[in-house]
Amino acid sequence: MLEDDMSHPISIRKRPTPGRPSTFSEAVADLILGRLMEGESLRSICADPDMPGRTTVLRWQAENASFGARCARAREVQADAIFDEMQDIADSATPETVQVAKLRISTMQWRAAKLAPKRYGDKLDINAHHDVQHASTEELIAELATLLDISPVEATRMVGLPASEA
Repeated sequence: MLEDDMSHPISIRKRPTPGRPSTFSEAVADLILGRLMEGESLRSICADPDMPGRTTVLRWQAENASFGARCARAREVQADAIFDEMQDIADSATPETVQVAKLRISTMQWRAAKLAPKRYGDKLDINAHHDVQHASTEELIAELATLLDISPVEATRMVGLPASEA
């Protein structure tokens, strides 16, 4: 409350100003998802003054499971759009622009691999084949005795086995 020069209290209220949307809306969510699927980055989408800020969209993803799942699916589709764009960049490269094209394609390959690792990520061979040979207690005691330059009886005592097991 402020007082004017006539000593009458007046209240000053800020008028609501139009701004970025911050309340979840299916219509805005659909626009965001459509632009993601076309290959546009969330940063770029949220830079649009008619779109909510990036923090708002991330909050929507966390608070709205359906929207979060749709965003994840849109990111997978986005990887396909990025993949298609890489071909366009390669096709339009000239000898003068080939280095820039290589850099752009390399960056896009990395993004596609992060967005859809099963489709565009490095393939890792996680199948390991190991041959395990089992040695008898006697063989292990003999090896220990050889390594430590002691008798097999001493090696047997050292590991705590009765002498009859060695």
